[in-house]
Amino acid sequence: MRRIYSAVLLLCLGTAPVLMSTPAFAADSGGSICGTVWQDVNGDGIRQAAEPPMAGVEVDIGHATGVKTDSAGHYCFTGLSKGTYTLQAGDLALLGGYGWTLPGHDSKVDWTNGTSGPITVTGHIENVDVGYRKSTDDLRPVQLLIDINGETKYASDQTWATTPFHVGDTFTVYGTVGVDGNLPDELGGTLTVPDGLTVLDTAGGMPSSVTGPHQVTGRFPARRFPGDIEFLGAVVRVDKPFEAGQLKIQVAPGTFDANPNNDTLTEPLSAIAVPPRHTSTTRPAPPTTTTTTTHAVAVVPTTTSVGGPTVAQVALTRPLPNTGGGPIVPVVGGLALVMAGLGAFVLIRHRNRRSPIK
Repeated sequence: MRRIYSAVLLLCLGTAPVLMSTPAFAADSGGSICGTVWQDVNGDGIRQAAEPPMAGVEVDIGHATGVKTDSAGHYCFTGLSKGTYTLQAGDLALLGGYGWTLPGHDSKVDWTNGTSGPITVTGHIENVDVGYRKSTDDLRPVQLLIDINGETKYASDQTWATTPFHVGDTFTVYGTVGVDGNLPDELGGTLTVPDGLTVLDTAGGMPSSVTGPHQVTGRFPARRFPGDIEFLGAVVRVDKPFEAGQLKIQVAPGTFDANPNNDTLTEPLSAIAVPPRHTSTTRPAPPTTTTTTTHAVAVVPTTTSVGGPTVAQVALTRPLPNTGGGPIVPVVGGLALVMAGLGAFVLIRHRNRRSPIK
């Protein structure tokens, strides 16, 4: 009997190390990704000891089940197969107005979308941390401007509201919007032109489309960095003159916006009625000039009844205006006077010969 007890005891002692090592082996099988989520109070991307952890923040790694951080801001994915994973940190914009903080230091996710770079798991990986920062972003319109005939006119230009457009002219209108704050934000807008201008096409760097005869709408697919200013534009045609029109740029709702009351900017614009350009086929009138022209004097034949017919006398009158007739008129008149004088001379001599000598 003692031999049986001894054999059982030896068997138990021999198998105990194996049984005890099995759970440890199971715990060590596979890899893990762990880290801490904290509030980056000063926004430098570095976790200081005084900066608090954030509990209840959900993170996931794509196909794996998401987990939430504990009271210490800690999370951990365990039992992972070898391979490459991407961490996605939850979006807290609607839960307190937080966004992902500046990357490149302790925070391992992109601050425009909360996604990490590729994480290759071959064992246990720690310190895949995520920082959040309270947003102060204010989305706002910045400027309205016109690009016409190679010249850019800004709303601050005193002559911009009375630019002399012609019906049929085309030019480009731009509205600019920006992110004024500390975090990346969604950015878009709507540009509206007054009646009298028709939108022909889009312009500017913002992805956009024509959404009406007087409107263009655009939006960037990803969040833009703080301080960015982007252009939303429209190529327009003048279809009719107009007065007291308004150009308007309105910022689209974003992820954050500290002051929604400043989301719209309007500026006055008028198109002065100017006749359409055309090429005239009428010969222009010659310029009027004052010149002094010497004309031939008028020759007026006169006779007198005293002593019978006499040779025509020449009377000088005021110069005649230049009628464009040339010198032939005075020449003919002069020849007529000469002939008349010769005739009178012959007639007088003929009478003298017939008269009796006294």
